[in-house]
Amino acid sequence: MAGLEIGLVVIGILIFVGSFFITEKLSSSDMKEITKISEKEIKNIVNKAVAESDDVIKQRFDNKLEDYVNDFAIRTDDEYVSKMNQMNEYSEKVLETMEKTNNEIVFIYSMLNDKQEKVTDLSARLDTTKSQLLQLKSDVDESINELREQYESNIQLKKEQEFVTGIEAARVETATVKTFEDELIERISDEENDAPEGFVHAVELANNNSESEDAKIESDGGNNTTSENDIVKLYKEGFSEVEIARKLGKGIGEIKLVLGLYN
Repeated sequence: MAGLEIGLVVIGILIFVGSFFITEKLSSSDMKEITKISEKEIKNIVNKAVAESDDVIKQRFDNKLEDYVNDFAIRTDDEYVSKMNQMNEYSEKVLETMEKTNNEIVFIYSMLNDKQEKVTDLSARLDTTKSQLLQLKSDVDESINELREQYESNIQLKKEQEFVTGIEAARVETATVKTFEDELIERISDEENDAPEGFVHAVELANNNSESEDAKIESDGGNNTTSENDIVKLYKEGFSEVEIARKLGKGIGEIKLVLGLYN
């Protein structure tokens, strides 16, 4: 429709311009003949010319349109093929990237699984080691307590043995002294009648003191543990050796012996 309108405008312009040339070339008689033509005939002529022009314009328009369409189709096909090739290349790159990423993810997941298994195994081993260490600590503590008790028991037993040994040594020494006194008495028994009365009395007094000391040692041997505890107790309370000997009625030597074994 746009082509028809353009054609009519062009024809109108041509007729308008051509009228000037026709008027100059036509004679007066020709002009009279033209004026005799009816309006209807002029309309028919114009319509016919317009129709012919319309056909020509339409044909040309169709030809041009076909050329344009063909050219556009060709260019479109080339561009389409180019775009498709680019899309294919891009799709291949995307697929390669996705495959690479997928492989990396699978690899990382596999590594994480391995690490998880190692961590789980290590955790189990740590728990086992912790239990073993706790058991070992308990055994060591128990052994230390047993050794401490045994050591204290041995120390106490050693002190008691040393105390008893000291008492036995005192007994042996006392027995030796008594034997020496008996020998001395026997030696001088033959001379008893000739000896002064004071000397005999002194020997008897020494003999009585020796027997009294033996009885005291035997009595102390039965209660050695109690006496030892009393001596140690008084010593801890701050009493001196002389004060302890006075309180318990014992000799200084015995007090020193007990305290020496205790310390």
